[in-house]
Amino acid sequence: MKKLIMLIITISTLAIMIAGVSAFGGAITPPKLDIQVNASHGLPQETYSKIVVKNPNAFPVNINLILAGDLNTSKIDVKFDKNNFTLGPGKTEIVNISFNVKEHRSYRGDILTRFELMDYAKNSSSEANIKPYIIMPTKVTIMVVGEKPLLSNTAILIIVALCIIAAVLLLIRKHL
Repeated sequence: MKKLIMLIITISTLAIMIAGVSAFGGAITPPKLDIQVNASHGLPQETYSKIVVKNPNAFPVNINLILAGDLNTSKIDVKFDKNNFTLGPGKTEIVNISFNVKEHRSYRGDILTRFELMDYAKNSSSEANIKPYIIMPTKVTIMVVGEKPLLSNTAILIIVALCIIAAVLLLIRKHL
């Protein structure tokens, strides 16, 4: 009988402890972006992609997108159409991304999606605001392929302008 009572107390205690445990999560797709940019069209060049952010929780979370690696340099401009926003329970948001590639090279980095609880209980001993969060990475690889144009558009325009000026001067000289 004592064993049965101890078993019931143990199971009840475990049930109470498990019921008090909560967690939160998030989802992003795709987990990896592979992008090719054709340099023969000239640089800088803009290309686009998107990621889908989902809040599977029963409560809202704050979303913050952070750049890391080569994506966080002056050699490439990365812009999100939305960032630092609140995502409601069970909601999904599509974030459009533009990559302005400036140099003929490869880029590797991450877009880190930070899911942060909106409100959380304050720690009674220090009164510090505790905000649990998780970070989910999207790996990004941008390959610049193709040959660089030999001359830029500006150089071509200058050469054409010089040829026209030379032809006009020859015509004027011939008629004088």
